[in-house]
Amino acid sequence: MIIEEDGCFRLRGPITIWTAARMLESLRALGHGRGPGAQLRLDLTEVGFVDSAALALLFALMKANHEAGRKLALIGVPDQLHSLAALYDLDDMLPLEAPAVAASDPPAATARPGRGAFLRASVGFDRNAADEAA
Repeated sequence: MIIEEDGCFRLRGPITIWTAARMLESLRALGHGRGPGAQLRLDLTEVGFVDSAALALLFALMKANHEAGRKLALIGVPDQLHSLAALYDLDDMLPLEAPAVAASDPPAATARPGRGAFLRASVGFDRNAADEAA
């Protein structure tokens, strides 16, 4: 379920292989009304469960918004989505809020060069531009 509130789209329920295609269709339709330079804000606070289809949904939205000259911002990203993105070494691609890191957590593994390069290129991700924007 998607609810638009104050220019932000609030997603509710799971984002899985069973729900992602329908959700993507709805979000694309909602985004078409926004012109170049606009920002599509997604609030994921009420998303209960995600699988890798959630990443596919977000990359498809990133690509569509990039091609339309819009930006995508994610709010309230569940830890499960952070973990999936990190597992595939794609966490630096998504506009995710960083989860809190406890002092007892082990240091993160270093990303291997080249991982996710094809996907980065297909959604127009430029690591240098992202670093400059941060």
